[in-house]
Amino acid sequence: MRTWEQTVSYGLRALGLESIRNKLLAFAVLATLIPSISTAWVSYAHNQRSLTENGCATISTRSGIASPTTRSSSSSIRAPE
Repeated sequence: MRTWEQTVSYGLRALGLESIRNKLLAFAVLATLIPSISTAWVSYAHNQRSLTENGCATISTRSGIASPTTRSSSSSIRAPE
């Protein structure tokens, strides 16, 4: 039966992380990538939600289902006679 130290040691050797230099390099890469990827993922999800909401509003406006504020603002903007 393997101990957790042996399992971790085997994993580190398989990744080539025996030396302190390589461990620090791997840490720096992960410390850079994890926040970047998570920020991009949250931004993508937010933009998808925003685009979906804007798309639904555009479709409802084009189909004639406009909100009362949209109707009143469009009726107040008229060309001078």
